[in-house]
Amino acid sequence: MVAQFDQVRCLLAGELGPELGPVANSLMVPTDEREARLWFSPAPTRAFAPSRIRAAFESAGIRARLACGRVGDGLRGFRASLKQAERVKALALAGGARPGGRVMFYDDVAPVALLADDLEELRRFVTDVLGDLSVDDERNSWLRETLREFLLRNRSYVATADAMILHRNTIQYRVIQAMELCGQNLDDPDAAFRVQMALEVCRWMAPAVLRAKQ
Repeated sequence: MVAQFDQVRCLLAGELGPELGPVANSLMVPTDEREARLWFSPAPTRAFAPSRIRAAFESAGIRARLACGRVGDGLRGFRASLKQAERVKALALAGGARPGGRVMFYDDVAPVALLADDLEELRRFVTDVLGDLSVDDERNSWLRETLREFLLRNRSYVATADAMILHRNTIQYRVIQAMELCGQNLDDPDAAFRVQMALEVCRWMAPAVLRAKQ
């Protein structure tokens, strides 16, 4: 596994040297036979491109996962980046299918990652907010995703249909079904926020936060 860790380090340095800096300026600390911590020293004048890291890693076909913290300054930033990466790792381990694939960045999941330490409380929150929509089955899965996309696009049926490549009427039907199951009122800003947050938690942490189907 150490050889694979070094392969990851060299891949990132080779593909993204201008952003991450040379491999000689990196630090790799294996913590056990299956995990290592890796730090680079990005050039301060260069834009950091997470999308390039994801693309390079995925195209190389390495069977490993990356949990990435933010770029920070000095010792405080060094420690903060590690803590953020640890939160992303915890989120990845708790969740099932991950939208981020094998590479996950703290900035993409920060609100959920901050809550991932207490899985039981998160599950309770999801159940309280989403009601029967929190039951773990295939139908609810696509109802939740449709409702999440709908809220993300300012409740536009047309924009949601375009994003999901579905007919507008299909989106409208799914949203109605989802709202009947969760029983929330989206005209209440606080309720809408809770629903959106619960759906985002489900997106990254299902099925761990869902209720088992009876």
